[in-house]
Amino acid sequence: MKVARRTFLVALLTLPLAGCGLGLPPAGDYATVNGHVTDAATGRPVQGATVLVNGVLPATTDAAGNFTVTPVPTGAWSYTVTAPNHKKAASTNPPPLTPGEKRDFPIRLSPG
Repeated sequence: MKVARRTFLVALLTLPLAGCGLGLPPAGDYATVNGHVTDAATGRPVQGATVLVNGVLPATTDAAGNFTVTPVPTGAWSYTVTAPNHKKAASTNPPPLTPGEKRDFPIRLSPG
């Protein structure tokens, strides 16, 4: 009887959590965003730049200036890139992402 009561209580308490993901796209509706950040003046990679996709999905560039953000919900998206001694770069309405897409794009940061 104790096991049945405990199982019932656990189920009752976790039931509200079952609907928490209702606003998320299905698992297959995600894309990957890859990029390469360079200094606009020198063309050299920018290591340690912070890339923020949709305001909440972060990545940091490696020594070669590369980054990857995944999973990114499909549809409209945005990004900002910041790095020490460089001006901030932000998206200007990039094309929407499609399910399963792997979007590659270069980012050039101006010194500043």
